[in-house]
Amino acid sequence: RPKPYTHGQSLIAAGVMEPRGVLACYLFWVLLSLAPVMTLVAMGHALAWVPWLVATACAPWYSLAKVSWHPELPLAIGFGPMATLLGMAAAPELDLVRGLLAGAPLGFLFGFVMEWWDQWYDAESDYPKGGRSIGIWCGWTGRPITLLLAFGLFLTMLLHGLVVTQGALSRLTL
Repeated sequence: RPKPYTHGQSLIAAGVMEPRGVLACYLFWVLLSLAPVMTLVAMGHALAWVPWLVATACAPWYSLAKVSWHPELPLAIGFGPMATLLGMAAAPELDLVRGLLAGAPLGFLFGFVMEWWDQWYDAESDYPKGGRSIGIWCGWTGRPITLLLAFGLFLTMLLHGLVVTQGALSRLTL
């Protein structure tokens, strides 16, 4: 279903691409992303492989989770902590706890809050396929999404405040 904020989706359904072509594109970008990771590993940052592997697995996981109850989880993990840890992998020492904390607010915002909005738009097509996320439920039952989004933004701000008080982010990061 077309959305007001994106173009070019449903390429398989429209007959523009075949599933094998989408898989080939995914594998191309995975292989391309190996260059910076191999550079980090060659520089002695062997832990760069860990967040890269987890983040790479999030794309196919999301494809499966989209028609289930948990599409937010792979997005939250990939957009937040894994992206942060991958960026931190270039530092002399990788602080896993600080990286996980620092990535949590963005992971929650993009993985949960924005996915609720996206799933709300997709409720008509995804509910019959088995999608049961909070956003799909709101869209399928005709409930407005605005209060849920406001609550999600409030939780994001609380999470950001917690991360700042724990010293993982500066006070001026938002």
